[in-house]
Amino acid sequence: MLTNDKKAQERWTAYVRAEETRLRSETLGELEKFLELAGKYETKEKVEWAHWFCSRHMKKPSPSFPVRMPLFRELLFPGLLSGLLQRRKGCARWLGDLCQYMYKCQDLRLQLPEGRRSSTDLYRLAIEHDPDDTKAKRSLASSLRSSLEYSIHELPAGVLFGLDASTVESIKELMKELAEYRSVAEFDLEESEDLIVACDFHYQAYERYLQCKEDWTSYHSYLVVVHNDDWPDA
Repeated sequence: MLTNDKKAQERWTAYVRAEETRLRSETLGELEKFLELAGKYETKEKVEWAHWFCSRHMKKPSPSFPVRMPLFRELLFPGLLSGLLQRRKGCARWLGDLCQYMYKCQDLRLQLPEGRRSSTDLYRLAIEHDPDDTKAKRSLASSLRSSLEYSIHELPAGVLFGLDASTVESIKELMKELAEYRSVAEFDLEESEDLIVACDFHYQAYERYLQCKEDWTSYHSYLVVVHNDDWPDA
């Protein structure tokens, strides 16, 4: 097994020491030697190594050990993807934590199951694989909160869905996200009640506004008249 192989351990130790010296040429050279050896191992052994590394180093808000792109591409991603497909606990969550690397490698991202290619979707999948995964629930809550906060950050101009103003259809999607956030809000490390109240109010109010939009100059004017210029802040 890769984690127990003496030669692999020596190569990994040499690489770790090189990272400590912070000499880029030496660091990348030692990493290349380790990956050359690791590449000869079977997928099962790569899964075990990726699980070992992530259990040891994947912390919030960032890993406790540098994750360089060659290490991610050649060892961590293949191992975690195989673990995910086997429904192994933790693998989907760790891929969610490392999602920023996949945005730089679209070929890797496209290997993920369709509909499971964002950090939010990977955290959802992690919870499916392990309903008791508190870390995944905490990460999902944080991800959903960021999405909800973004959707109302231009108030009172309007509610956003992605880069565009919301439609009646997209408001319904936001309401689903809000309901999901409520289900995991207890795991959020930040205060959630004000955000929930604000989103609940504005999603419903904006949906009503869209249904009679031609009668108003703006969402703000709608709020001023219909809601007496009084609405909850996030």
